[in-house]
Amino acid sequence: MKQVNKKIFAVSTIIIILTIIITLIIYFANANKDDNIYLAEKTEQELKYIEREIISMMNHLNNISFTDSALKQTTKESSNSSKEQASQNEQSTSTGGSNQSSSKDSNNETSIKTVKFTTEVEGILETDLSYIDWGYLKTNIENLYDIWSITIVDLHSLNVNNEDILNFSSLLDKVTINIKDEDKLASLNNLANLYSCISLYFEQISDNSKSINIQKTKTSILNSYVFVEQNNWNEVQLQLQEAINCYTNVINNVDEENKNNKNKITKIYVLLNELNNAISLQSKEIYYIKYKNVMDELVNI
Repeated sequence: MKQVNKKIFAVSTIIIILTIIITLIIYFANANKDDNIYLAEKTEQELKYIEREIISMMNHLNNISFTDSALKQTTKESSNSSKEQASQNEQSTSTGGSNQSSSKDSNNETSIKTVKFTTEVEGILETDLSYIDWGYLKTNIENLYDIWSITIVDLHSLNVNNEDILNFSSLLDKVTINIKDEDKLASLNNLANLYSCISLYFEQISDNSKSINIQKTKTSILNSYVFVEQNNWNEVQLQLQEAINCYTNVINNVDEENKNNKNKITKIYVLLNELNNAISLQSKEIYYIKYKNVMDELVNI
C-alpha cells in the first residue's frame, strides 16, 4: 500500500513539475512575442520618419514642397489728419481695435501702418525649380544620423539582413558628402538609393502586404523622379510601370478596406496613372505637378 502511495505521489509530482515548466514556456514565449511585436511597430515608426525626411530632401533639391501655400505679410502706409485719426481711433475703440500703428509728423498728420496677412498659392509653374536650399539639406542629413543610430539597433534586434543595414549606413555617408559638395544629381541618386533600403526593411519586419506594396510603389516613383532630372524618359516610364504593378496589388485587395480608405486608394491609383500618362509630353513641369499630387496622397495613406 505504501509503495502504491509513493508511486502516486511521484507521478503527481512529475505532473505538477511538467505543468509548471509548460506554463513557464508558454508565458515566456508569449512575452517574447509581445516584445517582438512592440519592437517591430516601434521600428516601423522610425522608418516612416526616415522616409519622410528622405522624400522632403529629394523634393527640396528641386525646390518642391507638398505644402504649396505660403503666408505673405504686406504693410500699407497712409497718412491722415489729426481729426481723421481721432475719428478712426474712436471707431476702432467701439469695434474692438485693429492691427495698426501710427505716428505724427510735423504737419500734425498721422502716418498709419496697416499689416495684412494673405495666403498665396505657389504652384510648380511659379516655383524656381533651380533654387536649392543647401543649408536645409545639410542640417537635415546630419540630423538623420541621430534617428539612424537608434533604428540600426532595432533592425539588428529584428534580425534584418546585416548587409542591408550596412548598405544604408554606407549610402548615408555618400549622400552626406554629396550634399556637402552641393552635388545635386549625386544627392538625388543616392537619396533614392537610401529610400530603396526602407522597402527592404519593411519586407523583413512586416507581414502587411498592403504596406509593403505601398513602400515599393513609392520607391519606384522616387526612382522615376531621379530619371526625370536626367531627362531619361525611357527609364521614367519603366519605373512608373513598376510602380503601377506594385500598386495594383493594393487595388486588388481594396475590398478589405473601409469606404474612406477604398476611396483614397482608388484616387491614388488614378493619380498614378495620370503621372504615367504625362510621360509622353516629356515636360518636367507637368511631371512635377502630377508627381506632387500622387506622392502627397501616398505619404499620408
